[in-house]
Amino acid sequence: STISFTIKDMGPGTWTAKLHQLVGAELSKNGEDQAQGQGKGGGGGGSSTVNPEGVNVNILPGIHVLLDGAYGKLSIALDQYESLVMVAGGIGITPIASLLGYIASAKGVGRFKSLARLHVVWVAKYRGEINVFDALLARVQSLDSSFGEASGMQVTLSLFASQEARTADGTAGGGEAPAGTFQVRMGERPAVGALVSEAVRAAGASTTAVLACGPAAVVDDARDVAYTEGCGFHSECFLL
Repeated sequence: STISFTIKDMGPGTWTAKLHQLVGAELSKNGEDQAQGQGKGGGGGGSSTVNPEGVNVNILPGIHVLLDGAYGKLSIALDQYESLVMVAGGIGITPIASLLGYIASAKGVGRFKSLARLHVVWVAKYRGEINVFDALLARVQSLDSSFGEASGMQVTLSLFASQEARTADGTAGGGEAPAGTFQVRMGERPAVGALVSEAVRAAGASTTAVLACGPAAVVDDARDVAYTEGCGFHSECFLL
């Protein structure tokens, strides 16, 4: 089994940039070692594996990672709701992606039987940020019963790359899974509150929970709708 982390390079001088450089250098070194090993008839100095989303993950023998945690917990019980609305702004997708992966895996072993609707709203700046999660998003989209999945779920992905140039039809194709595709709206910044309100009312507030993570304005919009409609709500924030 593997644990995967998605860490965004936040620019020059940041620890995430230094981490990016460290991993990049080790990847290059690992690739050179493999090439030399194959040239000598050996297996090379590194190896690779595949995570649950089907992404190749290089094992870097030169980097040691210390893990601590996990910390915090959800303030609501997800499996008690028939409808979940998950809202993310930018890198606020971090905890949302983790929950989506968990739900997709749990559905595969018969959990979350009462979950009938899942609506994900993610507003990123660029399509490249969404690309990182293409496999996961396609996996979640493929849970929709319209793709032949026996989950009985209705899955809606409302994805936006707000600072990308608009295409002729305003969309860009998404990732593909054995059953399921999704679209990304290009050059569009949605009214998050309106999207969340529509999703909550369509499902029924008493059986819906809203989860949000991202900039304060995005979380506030989601919270306002949840409190107004009277549904469950949980938010995450990052404190350094």
